[in-house]
Amino acid sequence: MAKYLIALHALGLHAAYLGYLKEFFTEKGYKVQCPDLLGFGRTTKQNRGDIETFHDYTKEVAEISQEIRKHDPKADIFVWGESIGGTVALLYALEYPKCPRGVVAVNPVLSTNMGFSKIRKVQLDVMASLQPDKQIELPFLLQDMTDDEVVAKAIASDEMVCSSVTGRFWFALSKACVLLWTDATRIRVPFLIQYSVGSCFVSESVMEHILSVAPVDLKQKQALEGPFLLSLSRGREEVYQKAFSFFELCDSRRK
Repeated sequence: MAKYLIALHALGLHAAYLGYLKEFFTEKGYKVQCPDLLGFGRTTKQNRGDIETFHDYTKEVAEISQEIRKHDPKADIFVWGESIGGTVALLYALEYPKCPRGVVAVNPVLSTNMGFSKIRKVQLDVMASLQPDKQIELPFLLQDMTDDEVVAKAIASDEMVCSSVTGRFWFALSKACVLLWTDATRIRVPFLIQYSVGSCFVSESVMEHILSVAPVDLKQKQALEGPFLLSLSRGREEVYQKAFSFFELCDSRRK
């Protein structure tokens, strides 16, 4: 039975930065698809960093899954995501419990703090409602999120990398975080949350809440040393191997 992996990139980046992951899982026998999430990469030239709702992301993943199943009805489909890709992966598990065999979320954005001060956070929440088209600069440089100098230089010079998002995106992200908190009791897909120690993306209180209330019996967390973009770190092999082992565990438990 063929195994497929839908891999979702991090905030501000695009599918090209999943090359290492695609190579790793392809060698393991997976057929890997890496889409550009709406508002990033090649999906748009006008509304960069903009989206109405994260449900559009989960719908995008669902459409890819449907296309896979159209050609391979017995396909085993797994989902991997980093940063906002990890948020989408968890939301997909919540909204489409019959599709993915397992989900790995790497440093998922579970809170919109992300290094902003409390005052700035309140200002952004107000602005998102009043000025949804206004761009919000990220409180960090994406190239600083990796310890791989080659990758960092590529990000710094990449015109498709998005260093800001709209107020509308910010509001959609806030709603997605709230949804994961309030509806985690509906997550019935096995999932693993991998996170950097001290990550500004992962709210440990939210993560622990999700782990405690999700009714699925296979749910894990793994703290890792490394930068916030773990998949683009020098230690990426460990990150990928842990994700692969989890997917294999999901498959073996099913059998």
